[in-house]
Parts: sequence; structure tokens; C-alpha cells
Amino acid sequence: MTDARATDVRAPGRVARVSFVAAYLGSFLLGALVFAFGGGLDPVVATWGNLAIVTVFAVVGSWIFRDAWARGIRLTRQRPWTSVGLLAAALVAMFVLPIIVSIVVLALGGNPTGENQAQLVAALGGTDTWWVIALAAVVFGPIVEELVFREALAWRLRHRLPAWLLIVGSSVLFGLWHLKDVADLASVLVYASMGLVLAGTMWLTRGNLVVVVLAHALRNLASVVLLLALL
Repeated sequence: MTDARATDVRAPGRVARVSFVAAYLGSFLLGALVFAFGGGLDPVVATWGNLAIVTVFAVVGSWIFRDAWARGIRLTRQRPWTSVGLLAAALVAMFVLPIIVSIVVLALGGNPTGENQAQLVAALGGTDTWWVIALAAVVFGPIVEELVFREALAWRLRHRLPAWLLIVGSSVLFGLWHLKDVADLASVLVYASMGLVLAGTMWLTRGNLVVVVLAHALRNLASVVLLLALL
């Protein structure tokens, strides 16, 4: 009886998590279809729309995965210096590894930046909307992407699949998620390398969502600040 009740309690949460991930990934497919057949959206509309979408997903996802946030806070309190150290190491690795991958891609004649980076630069160049895309990239985007790619598609499945498969697989999916044009396929490797660092950090911290979200957010913040300084 106890096991049956436990299963009944867990089932709604599992359905909510699966529905959340499916909805988020489905939004990517919908956006791709609009871009492919509709010629894209007005840049201002697309910028505000992106912020609205990631904000909703971040809020809803945080509620659905509130146990993951609680776990992250608990682990940070239990291992504060380890958490800070792994956060610092992740930040360094998220800059160094993509640079190495980019150099290799360039050496092979590929484009390591891709359309996704070009769109970010163009959006940040807008005098009225740069802060909107910055908010999405630094705050809400990292929350949603870590909930989906590191928590839901990796850490939650660790008892069912090998760790290496989850780390590599979720990293490849993370790279493909940032692909805007098939011609920029090489750029997937750059984003996948960042995903690899984040997924590895998730395992090293024993599932500390707080650390990986902060690492992702701080890395994006550094990129936004650098791009704004160069524009």
C-alpha cells in the first residue's frame, strides 16, 4: 500500500516534468518552422517574444523542479567551499574549452560562431532592446536550459543510463539547440563543449543545480559585457 501511494504521488510530478521538457523542445521546433517558412519575425517582436517565452518557462520550470532547487541549496550549504571552487573551475573551463574547439573548427575551415552568435550581436546592438536580450541570456535563459538539459535530460536519468552517455548526449542536444542554420553545423561543437563542462559540473557537484545555473549565467554575462564593449 505504501509503495502504491508513493507511486501515485510521484506520477503527477513526472508527468509535469515530461510535459515541461516536451513543451520547451516543441517551442524550438515551432520557432524553426516560423523562421523557415515565414521568413522570421520582426527583430523587435522576436526579442520581446523570446524574453516572454524564457521568462514563463523559467518560472514554471522552477516550480516544477523546485525539489532540484532545494537540493542545490542544501548541497551548497553542506559544501560551500567545494561549490565555490567547482563554480570557478567551471567558469574557466567554459571559456578555455570552447576556445580550443573554436580554433580546431577554424583550422578545419568551419565557422565556430554561427548564426546564433550573429543574432545575439545584432540584438545587443539595438539601442532599445539590448537589455531585453541581455536579461534573457543572463537570467532566464540559463535557468531554463539547465533545468532541461542538465537536470531533466541528464541528472534525473542517472539511475537508468550510464553517466558518460547522459553527459555526452545532453551536451550534443545542447549544441544542436543553439543551431540556427544547417550551414553552421560546426558551431554545434562549440556549444556542445560548454554543455559538456556544465554536465560534468552537475556530476562533480552531485546534482547541484545552483552551481551550474550560476556558472551558465556568469559565463553569458561575461559574453554580453564583452560584446557590448566591442559594439
